Amino acid sequence: MPPPPIRPPPLLTGHSVSGNLPFVAAYQSSAIEALADPSRRAIFELLGDGPRSVVDLAAALPISRPAVSQHLKVLKEAGLVSVRSAGTRRIYGLDPAGVASVREYFERFWTSALAAYAQLAAETAWSSEAPPTSKTTSTGQPTRHRTRSPRRTNDHSDQ
Repeated sequence: MPPPPIRPPPLLTGHSVSGNLPFVAAYQSSAIEALADPSRRAIFELLGDGPRSVVDLAAALPISRPAVSQHLKVLKEAGLVSVRSAGTRRIYGLDPAGVASVREYFERFWTSALAAYAQLAAETAWSSEAPPTSKTTSTGQPTRHRTRSPRRTNDHSDQ
């Protein structure tokens, strides 16, 4: 008897679920994941200073040229890096569209954080305008502040 046919595993979600979810650009999350690696982040930061070749990047980093190439591939797939040919060399630079997308993603949080800060500052300023409360002792009685009498000196110059 032949073995039963192999069926693909069932889908976790149906088509109706995806219709109810908001659209989120996939490359935003892949870009953030790509930048999570410290080596890729270092490459990304170097490219922020201007386009560079793999050789130039490898010279500035403590990783090999093949490792730089692998990291550049991930950054390119994430939409953060573009490449152009210059003779036999490939020159890598930041992709403005990918960087703009990541910036928009983080700006959402920055805008809401600034709004929350402004609200807290306004509430704090409002509450600081209230009159100060009087201090009381442990028995609930108002504290008495002793006033000092002027200092007496033994100066008998007016005698």
